[in-house]
Amino acid sequence: MNRLIRGAMQKRWHGPLVGLGLIAVAFFVGRPCLAQTPPLTGNAAPEYAAFDEVVLAFMKRIDCRAATAAVSRKGRLVYSRGYGWSDAHKTKPTAPDSLLRIAGLTQPITAAAVKKLIQEEKLTLDTKAFELLKLKPPRGSNPDPRLGQITVGHLLAYKGGWDAKLAFDPFTRLREIEKRLRLGHRPRPADVVRYMLAEPLQFDPGSRVVYSNFGYCVLGRVIEKASAKTYGAYIVEDLLKPLNIVDVKLARNLVRERDPREVWYPVKDVPVEAMDSCAGLVASAPALCEFLERYWVSGDPRQAGEDRQWKFFGNIASTTAIVRQRADGYNIAVLCNGRRDESSEDEDDNLLDRLVNEAIDKVATARVN
Repeated sequence: MNRLIRGAMQKRWHGPLVGLGLIAVAFFVGRPCLAQTPPLTGNAAPEYAAFDEVVLAFMKRIDCRAATAAVSRKGRLVYSRGYGWSDAHKTKPTAPDSLLRIAGLTQPITAAAVKKLIQEEKLTLDTKAFELLKLKPPRGSNPDPRLGQITVGHLLAYKGGWDAKLAFDPFTRLREIEKRLRLGHRPRPADVVRYMLAEPLQFDPGSRVVYSNFGYCVLGRVIEKASAKTYGAYIVEDLLKPLNIVDVKLARNLVRERDPREVWYPVKDVPVEAMDSCAGLVASAPALCEFLERYWVSGDPRQAGEDRQWKFFGNIASTTAIVRQRADGYNIAVLCNGRRDESSEDEDDNLLDRLVNEAIDKVATARVN
């Protein structure tokens, strides 16, 4: 499978957290290597020493140059650090509020935007997505009639009808899309959707749950149609600005177009613009924790007294990211500018999640005692 395909796929999980045992000590770098520890920025705290060790060890595991991590609880940011170097020449330590690509962590933000539009009565869960969009399919194509059945609710729940394992991920076919649609520019998200109108679904909408980046690409176009704004503008101006969350924005492939606080990436030419609403945002770890204080990973607004636990991963080339919401109120975000090969992705994600959760267990225990 093409690395970019795998890189664009993120996993989702929710439900009871069980079986989070201790991880082998062999994972950690040995004490003799501590002299080579990358620089750390932000204020250290003794109770978070194990948390810092986890991030540093994971960076070494995936050969990562820069990382940030943040923890919040009860509406307050309680910990925030930067790790490693933000530039290719190792001259600038990574700041705690540096911006990094967040890959699939974009999707909870997209879901929150859709649900805000539903609350504003500009959409419903039963809105037929493609009837709303009215996009023209490629010339000479015969669209799958089941496209007309796909609702906003189906897209939010990964029930749209696409299964990349049985077909393909369109974000790996951007050159083909450019040629098929006779574009004079690199494909934009709406171009990707138009191209897919000519492709058959893999199952009846609503009949199965299959993770789909493309479904969230379609939701980005739904947001644009319902709000009469671009996806990026609606996310920044309507969803996040009222919450005073400022460090979330659209990712850019070209270095000259990026925010000066964004870190360097070892892999070039990742088509983040085409993946805007499914994997195309950059953010700081503190900003993600602020979002997690207001919204569940499902995109639902958090209400007082609710007890949910969520975790969500994000992976594209040069990006490994995780957010977690715990039952005790701790919210965690870890962002890294590295990723190993596709065969190690699930293992690395799950290991990082377990180690981070174990480290925060120690923080919570110390706080009680």
